[in-house]
Amino acid sequence: MTVRVLVTVEWRTDAAESSFVRIEVRHPGGHMAAPTNPIILT
Repeated sequence: MTVRVLVTVEWRTDAAESSFVRIEVRHPGGHMAAPTNPIILT
């Protein structure tokens, strides 16, 4: 049996609150599939 789950997470921030963000993509089991480089907020 295959179960697919699509989750969208949204949040808002700005450069005054955070100078950069990173995103982690995870497999359904929880282990990391891919991290991003820092995304600089200006």
